[in-house]
Amino acid sequence: APDISFVDNVFVYNGTAKEPEVTVKDGQLLIPESEYNISYVSNVNAGEAKVVVSDEEGGNYILSGFAAFTISKASLSAIADNVMMKKGDPMPELTVRYKGFVNDETEAVIMKPCIAYCEDITDTIDGIYQILVSGGEAANYDFVYVNGSLTIYVPVVLADEAGNEVGASVMTEEDTGHVVIVTLTEGMLNG
Repeated sequence: APDISFVDNVFVYNGTAKEPEVTVKDGQLLIPESEYNISYVSNVNAGEAKVVVSDEEGGNYILSGFAAFTISKASLSAIADNVMMKKGDPMPELTVRYKGFVNDETEAVIMKPCIAYCEDITDTIDGIYQILVSGGEAANYDFVYVNGSLTIYVPVVLADEAGNEVGASVMTEEDTGHVVIVTLTEGMLNG
């Protein structure tokens, strides 16, 4: 059997066929490319792929053989979306989004979606809780989990001296963190 080797034998999935450069030898003697044909098997998806070397009819060698190479899974980020909820409200849906698909692929290639969840959480205590991501299954992707945060907050109600509500804090989420904006009425400023 001929000695079949590759310049590169490890590739990362990108949705396209991998056709590594092949060198074929008989012992130490390099066999010219005109002496054989090359074909590839299972060379698109992650896993083991093969290059098959077959004899070129009418050549000086009788060749037949194959060699394996690896296509590794691509990395795909599974990101927990940050969520805010008012203390006492029902738990909001925790969601995951994905980043890093290759070759115009979408979530349709995910066989089992990742899940987002919180551990040791009580909706009676305000604070920031970590949203964890786990699970997920895809033939051509390995997941990289990116945790998020669940912020349970207590709204601040502003009242005048008689106890009448005159304003409330509004909490908004920004990429840089959480910001509390307090709106004061004119009567409170002059009071």
